[in-house]
Amino acid sequence: MPQHKDVRSAGERVENLISELQAVPDPRVGAAAEELVRTLVDLYGEGLAHVMHVAADAANDKHSGGGIVGQLIADPLIASLLLVHDLQPA
Repeated sequence: MPQHKDVRSAGERVENLISELQAVPDPRVGAAAEELVRTLVDLYGEGLAHVMHVAADAANDKHSGGGIVGQLIADPLIASLLLVHDLQPA
C-alpha cells in the first residue's frame, strides 16, 4: 500500500500557491487558479461518491462475483482517478 502523504501540508501548499497566483497583477490568473481547484475538488468529490455507492452496493450484494475491487474499477470515473495516480490494480 502506498505511503500516505501529509494532508495538512498539501492543503497548506495549495493555499500558498493560490495566494501566490492571486498576487499576480492580472486578476484572471488568481480566478483561474481558484476555478481549477474547485473543479478538481468537485471531480474528486464525485469520485468518492462513486466509491461509496459501489461499496454500499457490494455490501448489499453478498453474491457479487468480482468483489468490491472489481466493482470499483468497473466504474469509469473511479478507474480514471486510479489511473491518474497509478493506483489501478494489477
